[in-house]
Amino acid sequence: MERAQDEIRDVAWARVARYARGGQVAIPNLTSAGLLPTGIHLATLHEVELTFGRGTDTRIRLYENLRAFLELARSFQMFTSIVIDGSFVTNEPDPSDVDVVLILPGPQLKRLMKHSDYLKLENAAIRERFAIDLFIDPDLEGMATFFQRLKIEDALQRGVPPRHLRGVVQVAL
Repeated sequence: MERAQDEIRDVAWARVARYARGGQVAIPNLTSAGLLPTGIHLATLHEVELTFGRGTDTRIRLYENLRAFLELARSFQMFTSIVIDGSFVTNEPDPSDVDVVLILPGPQLKRLMKHSDYLKLENAAIRERFAIDLFIDPDLEGMATFFQRLKIEDALQRGVPPRHLRGVVQVAL
């Protein structure tokens, strides 16, 4: 119980500090449906940890996998940011994985796409090693916007209209 209270306090102080620096609260509170409010919410990796990387062993493991994956992604020096979406950024206590969209400039994407067969093999390895479903897009609005849409069954389960849009989190690399 004390650990949970410490975590809530950490998240609150991170939000206060960011607001005091003139920024908006990066990761807003989840809606009553357990989703982020619609939009792309800019955040630091630490804020992702405080908000979504705690609470259950599953969330802690998935966050650690995400952190390790980001170190790998940064080593390529091609990607500008990531967008995190899916059940990891909801109130689901034990999400099965983390959905990640790597954003990279168009010329870099063309270079990367020359190795599309290799990339497909690597996607499987990334899924197995990090429990990450990886997508790559040159345009933040493309895949990030796509992933704001809920599947019909998810919308019905959460009691929101089928066309309801959820929020996603963007972290700069």
